[in-house]
Amino acid sequence: MDYSVKLTIYILSAIIVFGLLVFWIVYSPIKHYLWSTKSKDMFYKKVYNVARNLDLYLVNGLDIKVGDEIHAHIDHLIGGDKYLYLITTYYYDGCLEARGDDRSWIYYAKNGTKSNVSNLIFANQKTVNAFSIRTGFPSNMIKGIVVVNDDCFVNRNDSQVGENALSTISSLENIVAQYEQSDVGSFNAEQLKQVIRDLHDSNEVNNG
Repeated sequence: MDYSVKLTIYILSAIIVFGLLVFWIVYSPIKHYLWSTKSKDMFYKKVYNVARNLDLYLVNGLDIKVGDEIHAHIDHLIGGDKYLYLITTYYYDGCLEARGDDRSWIYYAKNGTKSNVSNLIFANQKTVNAFSIRTGFPSNMIKGIVVVNDDCFVNRNDSQVGENALSTISSLENIVAQYEQSDVGSFNAEQLKQVIRDLHDSNEVNNG
């Protein structure tokens, strides 16, 4: 092989290796910055991809009101063939010690502080109940999923309570896909479509 060709290949290889090294070095800090400053947008993009990849419906930012006292906010609702998935998202820059049946969990922030947070699964169950009451949709046809960012290390200890589960954002698609493979009856396609349309229209009215 001609020397100039070998030299060219060597230079190109060096450039590629250097580029990959730089990418590897800067990727994590950039990712962390984006999630810490734009977590709402980042969660939306990921959940949108889940709904798109599984060919399911998606409604974002639902506010549910039952009377004057009960109010619940649903970050994302995915309409599947088997279940409705009510998803609430949380960004934590640290570690969660999650015990499904405890009223509070422990949050260890990266700055070294330790604090208690309310059980996110219990909170999501209240959202599921409010949604069921408001819409008349049976609660056994609803799955509540609490989703946290991948950078949040979750020390799971029974991270599922009833129909509610805790997941990192990268695992959400697998969880929904597994539920959709459940041996239960499917929704009527037209009825599901109408439910999603009604939720979307109601949300548009409530949010102006």
